[in-house]
Amino acid sequence: MEKEAGKVVVYTTNLGVIRRTYQECMKVKNILRTLLVKFEERDIYLNPEVQTELRERLEIPDSNSISVPHVYVEGQWLAVRSIHSFSLSSFLLDGI
Repeated sequence: MEKEAGKVVVYTTNLGVIRRTYQECMKVKNILRTLLVKFEERDIYLNPEVQTELRERLEIPDSNSISVPHVYVEGQWLAVRSIHSFSLSSFLLDGI
């Protein structure tokens, strides 16, 4: 997406009802903050438009549930398991 050039976007939730999901979202955000990466957080449960946007990006039908977190670097999806690797993350996020 052109509008995301030079940006890191994190689809997440601050809703703590599902503890594991909340903890994973916090972990990803903390890793990015530790790496001093500026990112835009989009909470899928507070904004239905954001949920629709993520469904379209992931090509998930409305009837299926969405799991978070999801990270996009300059419009490209980054596997969450990859962000847990410091060396890969710093390589991918270099200069952003």
